[in-house]
Amino acid sequence: MTPSGAIELTSLSGIRLKLHPIGARIISFIIPLPLGDKQIVQTFPNINGFIENSRYGGATVGPYANRIAGASFPLNGIHYNLEKTEGNNSLHSGPKGLHLATWSVINQSMNEVIFETKTDHLADGFPGNRTFRCTYTLNEDDLSIQFYGTTDQDTYMSMTNHSYFNLDHQANLDNHFFMIDSKGALELNDENIPTGSIISPIGDFNMSIFQRLKNRVFDHNFILSNPNLMDLAAAAYCPTTDLTLEVFTNQPGMQFFTGKKQFFAFETQHFPDSPNHNTFPSTLVTEQEPYEYECIYRLNY
Repeated sequence: MTPSGAIELTSLSGIRLKLHPIGARIISFIIPLPLGDKQIVQTFPNINGFIENSRYGGATVGPYANRIAGASFPLNGIHYNLEKTEGNNSLHSGPKGLHLATWSVINQSMNEVIFETKTDHLADGFPGNRTFRCTYTLNEDDLSIQFYGTTDQDTYMSMTNHSYFNLDHQANLDNHFFMIDSKGALELNDENIPTGSIISPIGDFNMSIFQRLKNRVFDHNFILSNPNLMDLAAAAYCPTTDLTLEVFTNQPGMQFFTGKKQFFAFETQHFPDSPNHNTFPSTLVTEQEPYEYECIYRLNY
């Protein structure tokens, strides 16, 4: 079933989540605070607003989130070329990525929906006839996002959710405090491609305790210290609303994005450009070993 409009999920605690089949996308995320409802994600009046102004906003991004250098990679002796979407590189798998696909709904209840889409071999430049699923589940104050992918031949996958968050009532991040439990971040070249080196968790990249951004701007992939669903990976807190967003994931990395400091993104994922770095955690998916990861966004208020 392919729904034509938004799907709304609700939790017993009163959280309301709206999703759209284009991009299996979060288009609204409302928290019932004591003084009134709070929208915590970037939103638009309709889906065209996302496509025209924020094509990745709220979307399920893949099959390979983030950047791939030179828009190409080798696999099993074959060189694969992707569409160049950011200079000479590929960003978020290009215009045929999952963020613009129209996903089908294969199961839905009051607090859960399972989206599915299929991509043919080389339709987006990646090998394999692939099936992708994204499951959103609201449990009390937790939003679980489960990513699943299968293929009929070796390929690469790294999926994420690309919601832009703001926990405050004003359109900036001045009253936000952030923490990330990390071993550091990936060093980037001037095209935002990993060099293979690691930035130590010191100075501006020591985010082990809650802190303001001040004059810092981030678009970096942090190496998570304990990538599992029990240990806190990252969090953001806004004292104005007394609202905390916590992140738990079994993915090894998280892209922390602050852009123009109006919204922030906590994108749990594998490392960018991993297909071209054999020292990074493998993103290889085979017919026998599917892609299966989870991100939990937990709200405390």
